[in-house]
Amino acid sequence: MKSKRKQQVEGSPTIQSRRGAVIASAVALLSFGGMFAVAQPASATVTTTCTGSGYKCDTTGYGKAANKSYWTMAPGHNCTNYVAYRLIQDGMPTNITWLHNGGDWAREARKHHVLVDKNPTVGSVAQWNSGAGGVSSSGHVAYVTAVTADTITVAEDNYPSGPNQIRVITHGDPGWPSNFIHFTAVPTAGQQVGPNAAQWQVFVADYQRTF
Repeated sequence: MKSKRKQQVEGSPTIQSRRGAVIASAVALLSFGGMFAVAQPASATVTTTCTGSGYKCDTTGYGKAANKSYWTMAPGHNCTNYVAYRLIQDGMPTNITWLHNGGDWAREARKHHVLVDKNPTVGSVAQWNSGAGGVSSSGHVAYVTAVTADTITVAEDNYPSGPNQIRVITHGDPGWPSNFIHFTAVPTAGQQVGPNAAQWQVFVADYQRTF
């Protein structure tokens, strides 16, 4: 049995009249000053709040200690050496030898039972994988100094000649870190955590005896 419903095709008067109604409605909405306009999301940004070829942006004394290697990293302007220095200042041991390029830090940290996740905390390490967020193939690391609901502030250095700088990165920006490494993580229920300084000393001694 054939349906009595008439088929509507593109260009028929019925569709044209509906189009007119839709357009009229849109014009009516616009006449109210755009009160029903869809809100646009805030654009993600990266803001450099301090930068320089020297160490004026660092307040922890790295400028006077930069000629020394920390955790076997190359001294001077170097993201990994700077972060290692900051972590030692936080109480981590000085004899870690299994971390290398910044892009490898998350993988190596997981191997050594250090918490790696997507949640920034003050004192954690912001880590970029190789090529992520516009960094080099060696990756990058920075020290997280502040966290808000939408942003992180990181202190960092760059190989081979700087800059040593402070940046504020908005969540959602392409430059957001790949991971966060918690060398001094506080335990939470059911969560793998990074060891504290005393545990590190025991772990490092055992690791060096084994390998």
